[in-house]
This record gives sequence, structure tokens and C-alpha cells, in this order.
Amino acid sequence: MGSTRLIRVALCCAVTIIVQLLCVLPAQCQVPNADQPDSDPEASAPPAETAVREVEPRVFYLLDNKGKPIWVPNFSFEQWQRWFEQDQRLRDPVTPPFVHQRTTVVARVVEDVASVSAELQVRLVATDRQLSNQQKANRWTRIPLGLVEGALQQLPVYAGVGNQFVTRSPVDGQLVAWVKAAADSVHTWKFELKVPVVHKANDSQLRLSVPPAVEFTARLRVPGTRVLGSVEGGASVLRSTREVDGDTEFLFEGRSGLSVAWRSPGEKQSLLPARLDVRARIRVTVEGPDYVTSRADLTVRSFSGDYRSFLVRLPPGMELLSHSEQRGYTIEALPADQSPDQAFQYAQVSLQNKAPEDGLNFWLLAVMQRDREGQEENQEVDAVEVEMAGFDVPQAVRQRGQIDFAVNGDWTLNWRHDRAVRRVTPRVDADGATRLVAQFLYHQFPYQLSMAVREKTRDVRVEPKLELDVQPARLEFVALLDYQVRGARTSELTIDVGAWHVDQVGPEEIVLEHQLADGRLQIQLTPAAIDLDQFSIRLSGYQEMPEESPLEVELPVPLERTVNPTQVTVQTARNLELVPITERIVGLVPLAALAATNPEPRDELLFRQDMSARSMRFAADFQIRERQVAVELATSVGVEAGQLRVQRRANYQVTFGALTEIALQVPAVIFDEPLARFEIWADGEKLPAPVSESVSPGSAETALVEVLLPREVFDRTRILVEYTIPLPSIASDGQVDVAVPLVAPVVGDGGAISLAPSFLQCEDALEVQIPGEDLVVSARSSLEGKREFELPIAVADLPQIKLAIRRAETGRGIPMIVKQTWLQTWITSEHYWNRMSVRVETRQSRIQVRFPEGADLGPVAINQQPVQGAALEPSGLLDVSLEPLSAEHLLEVWYSLPLDSAQGRRRVAAPQIDGVTRFGRSYWQLVTPANQHLTWSSDALSEESHWHWTGWGWRREELRDQQALERWIGASEQDALPVDTNRYLFATVGAVRELDCLTLSRHLLLLLGSGGILAVGLLMVYFKRLRHPALLVFAGAILVGLAGWVPDLALLLGQAAATGLLLVALAQLLHIAVWRRSTPSTTEKPHGDGVGLEGAGLPDVIPVPGTTATATVPGMQLEAKS
Repeated sequence: MGSTRLIRVALCCAVTIIVQLLCVLPAQCQVPNADQPDSDPEASAPPAETAVREVEPRVFYLLDNKGKPIWVPNFSFEQWQRWFEQDQRLRDPVTPPFVHQRTTVVARVVEDVASVSAELQVRLVATDRQLSNQQKANRWTRIPLGLVEGALQQLPVYAGVGNQFVTRSPVDGQLVAWVKAAADSVHTWKFELKVPVVHKANDSQLRLSVPPAVEFTARLRVPGTRVLGSVEGGASVLRSTREVDGDTEFLFEGRSGLSVAWRSPGEKQSLLPARLDVRARIRVTVEGPDYVTSRADLTVRSFSGDYRSFLVRLPPGMELLSHSEQRGYTIEALPADQSPDQAFQYAQVSLQNKAPEDGLNFWLLAVMQRDREGQEENQEVDAVEVEMAGFDVPQAVRQRGQIDFAVNGDWTLNWRHDRAVRRVTPRVDADGATRLVAQFLYHQFPYQLSMAVREKTRDVRVEPKLELDVQPARLEFVALLDYQVRGARTSELTIDVGAWHVDQVGPEEIVLEHQLADGRLQIQLTPAAIDLDQFSIRLSGYQEMPEESPLEVELPVPLERTVNPTQVTVQTARNLELVPITERIVGLVPLAALAATNPEPRDELLFRQDMSARSMRFAADFQIRERQVAVELATSVGVEAGQLRVQRRANYQVTFGALTEIALQVPAVIFDEPLARFEIWADGEKLPAPVSESVSPGSAETALVEVLLPREVFDRTRILVEYTIPLPSIASDGQVDVAVPLVAPVVGDGGAISLAPSFLQCEDALEVQIPGEDLVVSARSSLEGKREFELPIAVADLPQIKLAIRRAETGRGIPMIVKQTWLQTWITSEHYWNRMSVRVETRQSRIQVRFPEGADLGPVAINQQPVQGAALEPSGLLDVSLEPLSAEHLLEVWYSLPLDSAQGRRRVAAPQIDGVTRFGRSYWQLVTPANQHLTWSSDALSEESHWHWTGWGWRREELRDQQALERWIGASEQDALPVDTNRYLFATVGAVRELDCLTLSRHLLLLLGSGGILAVGLLMVYFKRLRHPALLVFAGAILVGLAGWVPDLALLLGQAAATGLLLVALAQLLHIAVWRRSTPSTTEKPHGDGVGLEGAGLPDVIPVPGTTATATVPGMQLEAKS
């Protein structure tokens, strides 16, 4: 009871707390009314807190054009409304608040001032915005009135209803009216103004700008009669002209503005002064300090006014030499007495017609010559500055141009100019004949540009390199001279060559000719080379070698100033010993010997010129050695398939000389044999095959063959002589005796031949012997399947080696490995057609295959080559010979076996190969007719197939078809298997003995599957006791066990049972239809005193003694008692 009370008290407390929360939360969540203003926080705050307080800004969010809210502080609705209206006004310029209805202008010109009376009528328009805002009469409207050019004479006269005033805009100076009146009201202003008249040449102009109006009329009265008037622009049109009291009055109509020009017909037109613009391109060519030419290409045009003639002032000291001559103008030199300035010569250009609009183009050629009479030829002339500023047009208001300088000859120029001239980088000359040395731009006239011409100093420098080649017979030199020319050009060079004979000087584009006299070589340069700043000359020469030591020779020396010391390289032949004599060497400083840069391994000495000496002399003791050649000879003989391969390697060592050719002693049998192949290689490069004509065919002699080497050999070279000789066929129990000819090198006096180890190689399937010699197995590692022996060769000039060759016994210690096996069995109505492909690795000469009993042999092929005459022995043995020199073979055999039974269990034996040491992977392909199906196979072979759905049922397919298996083993490609066949693939690793399997026909499978299902189904349809669950479970267990034991057979029977299942379903439907038709329907018939039921289906109720069973049917209730 106590616990119950505590629970009740806790529930009451909880209810009380919840009620209080429900009362407090609505009061705290109330939103203040937006219509009522907030209470003043300062009124409620204490007096001490009203001085400083923090007020947060009011926050508003506006959406941008992407829909993103933007935080805007302190933004009121009134500000937004005002900005929105302003934006709408800017976007709606089509409907202005006023319209200029009528503008009338009356003007009269007196002297240079026009008195103008302008009346403008404007009507206010009520726009849609004004109607919406209800501001028809409570808004000031700004109305621009124009009249910028006029000066008001009195206050404007206004007519209309409303408030208005007129001001002048400080921006553009036009009159502006401000009106505050009702919409659709009309307002008129009349102004009295004074407007100045503008005179241009013979024309007078009056301009008055007013805003566009719906109706515009203007009257202008000018003094004089027969005055010609015109309207400028298209704002108004001249309607009529009439004469009034000696004046001319013009009537204009249009839409806005007044711009009128008039002229009296009797007045003559005065010419405006010409304001010329001159552009010049001046080219100054300096031939020397006394002769300078200057050509100016001028373009003259006028900014305003016409011109008929003008003067051109030439540069100081220059005279007009030539000028352009074209129709339309003439050019002549102005006499000195008519020139404005006697210090300059002027050229007058006179135009016959009006000047072209794009300007007048012409050229002037001036020359400056100075006389040097009385001055000696070799006396140096002081450089005098020459002023080059000229070709000035005095009438021009603007002059600018470009001045190019070119020099012909060895002259240098110095300039002095002021700020009006700017020097630029010379561009490529237009004609390309002479290279520009300077280029200036000037932008005004007068300007200062003075030039001083001086003769260039000549500075020729040379950087020589000299190579001296000391041969036993003569000395040769090659000199490379790199010249640099600065200042004045040079056309001749001099080289001191002493006693040397010069045989070549070049190149041709630099050297024009050369001449040797008194030990001096004079070289004349070509005109093109004279203008070059840098060029190179290569010369070579020779002189005879002294017969006895020592050697002293003067080296060539160029007479120009040498920039760097000459580098002298002394090279000696291999058979020449050279020892420099230091005390006799002059002008050369020996340096450390450098490694030779060229591939010839010669001795090389390096010297540097002593700049303090005037000549260079080389001295040395020398000794000439005889050439020595040493040859190391090695021989290799290989017995291969159908041929003998012979290789003789000769390593040549050359000292004290060069080797250009070699001599070989070649047996004549090599040239006589048509199938022999003879090749010579030098350091890996194949040489042309030698041809010998000195030996007659069939001779036992040898031919001396000389072979030219591709390059000189100074150190070492390796010669390889390789040739092949056909080998006669070897019978299985026979022997072949062969004499192997040997090619021997021939060396002359001072040469020696040494022997290196020689070897004989043969296949494992062959036995090779040398009569009278015991072959020793080589200690070197040989290739697999080959044996190598040391070849006993004692002398270098051995002409031949005799060999005895026979086949080794089959299978003697030679392994045989079956790497791949593929069998194909095709079940036909008469026999088993088989194909066997085996890849064998062996060095044996024969292979033996044993076939099952009753086999009938077909074609046989080795390495896809048919074997002729292959047949089975009575014992079923097939003996096929193999190529002993090949390590791998492919055996293909086609054969047939008798058919053991038409269907059911099949056992197909496989052929067996004798002497196999190891087996690789094997495949067996079974091909059956379309109505034969594989239902079971032994576990000796694993099936390589898979099931797949074809649309109508499940079908078994092999993982590799015939083409894939042919590629796998490398067998010959045969025709593909027919499509209407069943193919099964089995695989194993190791030997294949037989194929044990079970095949059934399609009819039998259909009978077993559909017949069995149909029999069991009919029994279950007509005998209800067979539908017992226990029987169904038992039958299901049997089917599951069968599927697990023979899954392939179960799947085939399952597909074959589909027809039986269909018939069972049809039988069930027929049974139900017949049963329903034979069952009587429920009818009521009178029976005795009561009502009886016939055919009523009563529930199966078994009454129990002592109880009452009640069955209810529509309309009645039955009770059964017991």
C-alpha cells in the first residue's frame, strides 16, 4: 500500500509541472504585433543607463538574381520604395512627362548680330507612374528649352496655368524651365535673344539649337538681295526665299534647330593660306670625306588652303643634282640671287594643277663635293663636321622624317645632334644593296645633325692552328687560320711558308687566287669575303723527309697579328720513332701529350707558340721501324644438319706500321663446291667475297686470296673466315668420311702465327672421330644437345682435317620427353576415326609408337612434313625416323579403330610411345553424332567442358575447340568439325591410356526421361494412395542422390522428362474434367413424408458414441446420434 501511495504522489507532481509549463511557454512564444511600435527603451531604462547603450542594427535580407539572400543592415521600406521608383524612371524613357508641341523662330540679321524671337509651346503629360502615385499637380517637372547660342535681352514671357521659373543649366548652358502644374496643361514661353553671326571665308552662318518639336517653323531675314542660302544638317528644310525691302527672307520648316549659311553672289572667294605638312625619307651615302650624296623622298600635303608652288631648302653645302620628273609639277633650282638665303640652295616646286588629295610625292638628289687641290696625296685630312639637316619647306607647319646613312668604303662616321633628333636601330635597307650604318628620326624643323667622316684603321687578327704529320717519306702540314677583320677592309693576306710546297688553299668562296714567291704566300680574297668580319682559310703543303736523322723544319707563320698562340700538333706514323730535340726547337713550347682525337692510334706531340719569337722551328731525331704482324689463329668445326660449318678466327696485332690488306690461302675445293658458302668478316663488318681465278676447277691446289680491309689497321683487328661444306647423308648403320679443308692466313717477313685452342662440336645423335687421334672432351660448357671436343691442330698451315661421322645408337642414354599430347576420337557409324598429335623433345634418331589391336594406319607427318612409306608392323608398332640435329619434334598420326558397340559404354585405347621418360599435359577430344550424348566418363580424365543455355535448353560445350588445340600444340590446321556434332574435351597430366565413357542416343534418353515420368505421373493421378507424403519424400531423395552421383546424366534426363511432364499435366486435366462430368449434382426429391437430398456432399464426420455430430447445409440441419 505504501508503494502505491508514493506512485500516486509522483504522478500528481508530474501533472502539476506539465500544466505549469503549458501555461508559461505560450506567453514566452508570443510574437510582438508588427503594427504597434516598439516601446522606447530609453523611457524604461534607468536614468544612469540612458547615456551610453548598445543598439543592434536592424537586419533585412534581400534576394539577388541567383536567389541567394543578402544581409542588408538598417534598410527601411521607404528607402526601398524610393530607389525602386527611381530605377523605374530610368528604365522608362519612352514616356516623358512633357511634349514640345510647337516652336516658332523669327530672326533678322543686322551686320554681325541676329535678333531672334523664339516662342516654345510645351504640354505636360500624365504618365502611368504619376497616375499611380497621385502626383498630377504636386510635382516639379524639368523641361529643357535649348537656346544655348543666344543671349537673353529681357525676361521671358510666360503663358499658362501653374507655377514656373526659368534657369540656365550650369552643365551645358541651355535654358531650363521648371513647371509645377496639372497634367494635360499647356505652357508657352517667348524669348528675345541676340545671336552672333559667324563668318567663314565668303559664307555667313547662324546657328540656334532648340529641342525637337512636333511643329517647327523659322524665318530668317538677311541683308542684301539675291542671297544664296543653304541648310547645314537635316534637322530643317529651306521652303522658300523671297525679297523684302531690299533684304532676303528665308522660310524654314523641320523638327528642331536652325543652322543656316548664306552668301552674296557678287563676292569673290578669297584663297586660304596653305598650311603644309611634309614627310621625308632621306638617304645619305658617304663615298668619302669629300663626296656625299643625299636623296630625299618627300610627301607634301596641305591641312587647309590650296597651294600652287613652294620652296625646298637643301642641306648646307649641297647642290641639286637630279630630281623626279612627272606630269603635274615641275622642279627647278632657284638661282642664288633669287634665293631667300644665299648660304643655301633652294629648289622650287611648281604645280600645274590642283595638288592631289593624298599629297604630292617627289624626290630630290643633292651632292656635296669638296676640292682638295694643293694638298699632298699622303697628307692626312682633318675631319670636318658636315651639317646634314636640310630639305626644309619654309611654308610647312609640320615636318618630320627619317634619315638613313650608308657608307661605301672604309670610312667611319661620328654624329652630333640635338633633342629634336633621335637615333634608332637601323632596319633592313629597302634596296638591300648597301647596309645601313645609322638611322635617325626627326620630328620638327629646324634640327641639328652634323656628321664627321674619318678613315677607318685596319686591324687584322688571326688565330692559327697547325697540324704537322711526319711520314717516313715526307712531311705534311695542315693549317687552319681564323681571321677577324676590324676597321678598314683588307683584300690581301700574307703567310710566310718558307721551304714548304703549298698544294691547296681554300675555301673557294673566300680565296680568289694565291701566289707563292720567295717563301711568301700571297692570298687574294674574293669580293664577298672582303666585306666579311670573320672568315677562315685552310691551307696544306708538304716537303720531302730527310734521308738521315735529325729532322729540322721551319713551320708556316702568318704575318698578321696573332691573337692567341699557335697550337701545333705533331703526329707521327706508327713505324716512326720521333724524339724531339729540345735545344734545337725554336718558338715552340712543349706541352703534355694529349690523347689522339682521331681514331688512328698514332703518337701525338703538342706544342704552343712562343709569342716572343718571330719564327717556329721543329727539330727531332727519328728512326724508321719495319712493320711487324702477329696472328693468333683459332679453329672451330661444327657438324650440323647436312653440312659442316668451319670458322677460323685470326686476331692480327700490328706494330710499327699499318695493315691495309690480308692474304689467305684458300683450298680450291671451297670454290669448286656450288653449295659451299664462304664469308669474311673484319671486326664484325662483312667484306666482299673474294674470287680466285688462278686455280682450275677440280684442282687440289690452294689459291692465294688478297682481301682489302675497309680501313687501315694500326693496332688490332679480328678477321673471321666462315664457310660451310655440304655433308653427305648418313645411313643408320653407315659411316661417312669427310676431309674438312682449312683456310690459313699468310704473313710475310717479320710476321708470326700462333695457335689458339680449337674445338669440334657435334650433335648428341652423331659420333665423330679423327682417324689415328683420340678426341678429348672440352672443359668448356657446351650447348644442350651438343658435345664439344678439343681439336688437335699442331701447325697453322694444316690444309685439312679428316673426320669419320656415323649415327649414335638410338635411345642409348638419350632421354625422350613428351611435352604435349592431343588425341581426337570421332565416333562414326562404322569405326572410331582418331587423330594423335604429340610434341616430343629428344635427341634420338627414331621414335616408336605402339597402336591398339585392330588399328588401321592413315597419314603420318613429322613437323608437318608427310612421312612417305610409313606402315604398321604386324605387332602394331610404328617406327619413324627423326632428324637427329633437331631437339623438338611434332608427330601427327591419323588412324582408325573398330567400333565396339553402337551405343552404351565405350573404351578407346590410346597409342603408346616407347622410351618416354616424362609426360606433360594431355587432351582427349571426343566427337559424337548429334543424336549421341555423353552421360558418364571415368575419373582417369577430367572433363574440360561447361554447360550453357542455348534458348531451348542446356547444352554442353568444350573449353577449347579444334582450332585452339591445333594452335596449342602447333599441329597442322585441318578442316573444322561439322556443326551438327557433339564435342567433349578431357584433360590430364601424364600418360593417357584409354578413354572410358558411356554414350546414349537421344531416343533412349527421351524414352527413359519422359517415359518414366509419364508412368509415375499416371499412377499418381489414378491411385491417390501413391500421393502419400512419405512416398514423395522418398522419390525426391532418390532424384537428389542420382543428380549428385551423375549430374550430367541427371541434367540430360531432366530435359528429356519435359515431354513426360507435359503429358502428365494433360492427363491430370483430363482426369479432372471426366471426374466432374461423372459426379451427379445436388437435387431435392420427395421421399416418404419428408424432404430428401440426393447427391449432397456431406462432411466426413465420424460419430463418436455418446456424442452428437451436427452438419449444417443450407436450409436444414442434420443430427446424428449413436
